[in-house]
Amino acid sequence: MSNQYREANPVNNNGTINVWIHAHTHDDPGWLVTTDQYYVKQVRYILDTVIGALAVNPERKFTYVEQGFFQRWWKEQNDNMKALVHKLVENGQFEFNLGGWVMSDEATATYEDVINEMTLGAKFIYDEFGIRPTVGWSIDPFGHSKEIEALYADIGMDAFGINRVHYADKENRIKNQKLEFVWRGSNSQGEKSDMFIHMMDNHYCSPEECDFFSNSSGDCMYRKDDNSWFQDNADLPTFKVNAEEKAQKFVDMVKKRATYYDNGNNLLITWGCDFTFLSAPVSYDNMDKLIKYVNDNEDRFGVHVQYAVFSDYIKAVNKHKKQWDVYEGDFMPYASDPDAYWTGYYTSRGRTKGLNRRTMNELAVAELYLSLARVYHLPVNAEEVFEKVMKLRKAQGEFQHHDAITGTEKQAVANDYNVQMEDGSFFANEATSTILGAMLDVNLNHNITLKWAELSKRQRLGVILTNSNAQAIKNVVRVVVPVGALEVTDAAGKLLPFQINEIPDWSIERANGTHVVYVEVEVPALGFTTVYFRTQTSLATLPRGGVTRDDFIENEVYKLTFAENGLLQSVELKQEGRTVPFTDMLYQYTGRFNQGRSSGAYSFIPEKQTPDPVGSQAELTILKGDLVEEARVVYRSGYQQVLRLYRCEGIMKNVIEVVYDMGPTDDGREIVARFASEQLRNGRVLYTDANGLEDIRREYREDSVEPVSANYYPVTNRAFLQADASDLRLNLVVDRAHGVASVVDGVLEVMLKRRTRGDDWFGVDEPLTENDHYQQTLWLTLSSIQRSVEVHKRLDLHLNHAPVPYYFVGDKEPKMTSRSLLKKELPANVQLLNFQLNQLRDSDFLLRFHHLYTKGEATELAQEVTFDVNDYFADFQVTEMTEYGLSGMFPREQIQKERMQWEIDPKMKTSAATIKKSYAKDTIVNLTPMEFKTYRVRVN
Repeated sequence: MSNQYREANPVNNNGTINVWIHAHTHDDPGWLVTTDQYYVKQVRYILDTVIGALAVNPERKFTYVEQGFFQRWWKEQNDNMKALVHKLVENGQFEFNLGGWVMSDEATATYEDVINEMTLGAKFIYDEFGIRPTVGWSIDPFGHSKEIEALYADIGMDAFGINRVHYADKENRIKNQKLEFVWRGSNSQGEKSDMFIHMMDNHYCSPEECDFFSNSSGDCMYRKDDNSWFQDNADLPTFKVNAEEKAQKFVDMVKKRATYYDNGNNLLITWGCDFTFLSAPVSYDNMDKLIKYVNDNEDRFGVHVQYAVFSDYIKAVNKHKKQWDVYEGDFMPYASDPDAYWTGYYTSRGRTKGLNRRTMNELAVAELYLSLARVYHLPVNAEEVFEKVMKLRKAQGEFQHHDAITGTEKQAVANDYNVQMEDGSFFANEATSTILGAMLDVNLNHNITLKWAELSKRQRLGVILTNSNAQAIKNVVRVVVPVGALEVTDAAGKLLPFQINEIPDWSIERANGTHVVYVEVEVPALGFTTVYFRTQTSLATLPRGGVTRDDFIENEVYKLTFAENGLLQSVELKQEGRTVPFTDMLYQYTGRFNQGRSSGAYSFIPEKQTPDPVGSQAELTILKGDLVEEARVVYRSGYQQVLRLYRCEGIMKNVIEVVYDMGPTDDGREIVARFASEQLRNGRVLYTDANGLEDIRREYREDSVEPVSANYYPVTNRAFLQADASDLRLNLVVDRAHGVASVVDGVLEVMLKRRTRGDDWFGVDEPLTENDHYQQTLWLTLSSIQRSVEVHKRLDLHLNHAPVPYYFVGDKEPKMTSRSLLKKELPANVQLLNFQLNQLRDSDFLLRFHHLYTKGEATELAQEVTFDVNDYFADFQVTEMTEYGLSGMFPREQIQKERMQWEIDPKMKTSAATIKKSYAKDTIVNLTPMEFKTYRVRVN
């Protein structure tokens, strides 16, 4: 990204301009090479040379972000080096910025994953240095989310830096001196979620006027032109003195850029770039000379220069008393130029995005049982199971990086992320199996294939279904099995509602078995239940899904009717007494290739603005049973989907499940599903979630260059389309991040899978060649608006925190076959986000709650809720409970006292009562809509 500056604004800078030189390195934990390769070849030497350079001059300063890298380096250091770093941190020369395991993506990561990786990074900083980062910046993610900012506000940060904003928005802000403002991250939380924002006027790399090899990433410096050095020594006749020339160019740049901001004559200069400062002493030596020369001539130049960390700059700006604008929108999508909307990465590498969501759920279960191992003093090796869970914590944390979950890395790096997460999954599930097995006195394993191999004809396979939610889940569970004849019972031998369907030959699930068993179960809140599979010799009496000649599937809520071409044509809403014309079709865009910039991993650039149907007709097969009815739709090889309805009790009967079983797909095509109805026409207004939190209204953006790509938005968990005139709402819940749009009125478009033929010139330098065969699941509901609001977020938890199974073989009964760890369910609007063992060496736990609903939602659940935790936990009492910031490292009361205040329009202020509430009884939790509360607790 080149440093090109627009003309200076016509404003007067009265007085000296204070320039803050902010030295940093941006170290991606994987992108063009793997995390390990970056560390071994570059990062360890960056930290080595930077620490050495800071030690010899107390004026020098440096910022570091990525805790995943720093903690690797820390483990390699001796006591003397560690003592030196402690000294540098204490005197303000070395600052931890952000404090997370990585600099996370802001479009495709969920709030759960981001909170977990922030906590993982912050814990080390607190344990080792006794501090918390007070500022953060997110300088490379491709667009910025208001909800991510709100999370950092909840941690207690004073200010935040951002960079990648739509080019036209940034140009306008530069022209109007609006690059700094207060950002309100949550409409529900109001002023509590406010954060002061510094938006970079250009990019995060060094200006050429004062680069001094900080941008070199280790390039051989002797090859650089002589004028790259700051030369002020006249005793070197063959090396031209350039001090005045270099200083004047620097001052000219400073004076131009200072006009972009209205903050009391303060200018932040970011000095560094990707993997820079491999030779920190050389860079600092040249910058020392520039700073001295300019400051010695301060009266002439009108500029004063100093080294700074980000918090130094923020403190200076905070002293400038003005009323800052409050911004309540977000910065999605990001466009770097008119021809490059970075909206492809919302979908890129969908298989790995799905793996991330699966392991998020597995980690939640593992964290729960790791805590229970300590609470119940179970006979397990505490250090061993803790380390196994830590493997998944770290793998999950690393994958939230903005070149990992986004799918914008090289293929070899993507493969490495997959390996790390699968390894983490294996070890975390092994830990859960060990702990739960100790509780129940059975030998558990998460791998059903291994347990089937142990099964003899007379034995039964026990399936323990775990639920990490604080509310019971009544669900239909799917289990792939290698046999077509079995029965399913509870612990007492009573037959459960179940159905067996044969897996079609074209499905990826054929790799793991021949049939799917559907079982209707209720898994207790924060608990588990057990079902048993026993193989049978006869198929005659088993409940099976059979092929019919019908052209519809139905349950008590819906009837889906298919046309002669095999595609969906209408949905009858039985409980509302109306039929809605409704279609579901696959289309694909041809990605642009070799016509200027190609469509690539980052950007979605279609060759034409209208996609082509995958096919005008499809082969339709209808299967019906007592529990499940499904329509299998095959367009052609590689393009298959299943629509499924459940004939069950509970919330699942409201779901139209759509499973895409696709691959390999056509080269250079970007596949979308379009769900359409004339009754959903609303002027192309779409609603998407932000990181799984609040919903944002997305109005159609008129764009003459890229009208389709400009209107794609990220969805991590949910989206919806609604038409007030027809009182109809289409809800979407997803099992991984996607890009969505409404470019045609009445149509919800979901991008499913991408294969590009070219690279989009943003650094990866290879096409996105994802051609894996995998499944992805969408849940739809279609109903009146009120009915849709009631179920949307509950379905989100049902899909993304579905029961996780563990298996055992034999006739031995577990000590318990069904159990809830709660006396009663938590209120329906409360999510128990974490019950996490914070310290292995003692009984210190993190207890984190989240209010699931938004202020003003049309449901009684969108109300403030108060409860006493000791009214809910069944086997233990909370004896100590102190509220902390979101990362769980510093008390909330301390953070509120220390956090900077920024003056805003009084009309935008929130009453003090909303910001802080206290309760006499210290185990009482009060949650307002969208609020998080984090506690450090002790139990007995």
